Amino acid sequence: MTAGAAFADATAAALAGGLPPAAAVVAAADWIDHPVGAHVRRCAEAIRRGAPFDDAVRRLRLEGGPALHAAVDALLSASRDGLPVAAVLQRLADESRDERRRATEAAIRTLPVRLALPLVCCILPSFVLLGVVPLAIDSLSAIAGGAP
Repeated sequence: MTAGAAFADATAAALAGGLPPAAAVVAAADWIDHPVGAHVRRCAEAIRRGAPFDDAVRRLRLEGGPALHAAVDALLSASRDGLPVAAVLQRLADESRDERRRATEAAIRTLPVRLALPLVCCILPSFVLLGVVPLAIDSLSAIAGGAP
C-alpha cells in the first residue's frame, strides 16, 4: 500500500469512528509505518501541542511529498468548508490501491517477455545436453560400431 493510501485509509477509519479531523490525523499517525509516517507523526505532535489544524496539515503537505497531497487537500477543504471528508479519503485510498494493482498487473504481463532470454540461454541448452546429445552419441556409436 502506498503512503498516500495508508494515510487516507487510517484517517478515514478514524473519521468513520466519529473522531473530528484533527483527532483523526493524530490517531492515524500511530498506524502509518511508511516513510511519510514520520511526517504524519510530526504533524500529530504539532496538533497535540496546540498548533492550528490547518497550519499543521499544511506543513504536512509540504514535508510529506506528493503522495499525501490529495489527502491533505481534502482535509484542508473539509476543515475550511465543514464538509464530511471520510468518503473522499476512502475514495482516494481505493483509487491509489487500484492504480497500484494496475501497475502490478502490467508488470506481470511483461513477465513472459523478460523470461524468454533465460529460457533460451539456460533451459534449452540443458535440454539439448541432457536429451539430444546422449541420443546422438548412442546413434553415432551404433552406426560406427556396426551393431544391428
